[in-house]
Amino acid sequence: MCFTSTDTKPVWSLNLDDIRRSIPQNYEPIKSVSSGGFGQEVKCRKKDTEEFVAVKLPFYTQNTEKEVSPTHDTI
Repeated sequence: MCFTSTDTKPVWSLNLDDIRRSIPQNYEPIKSVSSGGFGQEVKCRKKDTEEFVAVKLPFYTQNTEKEVSPTHDTI
């Protein structure tokens, strides 16, 4: 995974090996469609049906579980 910074917000980007490990084996990654602060969207081909789909891969950080918890400090 690599991290790049734009004008106002960070953008995370998974490399092809990371993507292959992150999606089910019946999907073949074609290209990265978009990437933002919460995850990356990848165009994939579903091998059994030959259809093209978008697969969303959320980014997880050390604080993710805490941030989505209903008992988070700010709730």
